[in-house]
Amino acid sequence: ENDLIESVDNYSKALISCNGKKILKLSDKDFAEDFSSLEDDLDFASSYDSDISDILTAIADSMDYTYQEDSLKINNDDSEAEVLITFADYKSFLVDDEATTDAETFIDAISSAKVTQKDSIMLTIDMSKIDDEWVVVNSDEIVKEVYEFTDFDYTFLTLDPATKANLTVASAGFYAY
Repeated sequence: ENDLIESVDNYSKALISCNGKKILKLSDKDFAEDFSSLEDDLDFASSYDSDISDILTAIADSMDYTYQEDSLKINNDDSEAEVLITFADYKSFLVDDEATTDAETFIDAISSAKVTQKDSIMLTIDMSKIDDEWVVVNSDEIVKEVYEFTDFDYTFLTLDPATKANLTVASAGFYAY
């Protein structure tokens, strides 16, 4: 049981730190083959322009997790555990005109929200013991849910000082999976 809890903990840490290499290592072979680009995809600095990279990094940096100790279920070589992932409620800022004037303001709002405005998702992590190691067998579902924040159009409208017209200064709508 302790090795299972340790595997859940290591996987959860990899999720919140966007460590694609470790997520792949702790997942079943099929996921690792199908999502081999995960490590690169979660390297926001090399995958996006600086504004979008900074936004995605700020959201990722706001993530934390809590293992739900009473949720562990073991049935021979299969198990299930629940983990609560919390993060800044970035969605609320996407409709806030003051928070979306530019990327820097949006990032500041996310950083402030780390403490005050939280959102969360409850994950069920399904694991199987393969070759004496516990591996996650539902990483495809988990990755889609945890990294949903990569599927938003972060567009910021600012006024051009010369013409007073709106300018789009940063925009991206990438979905990793």
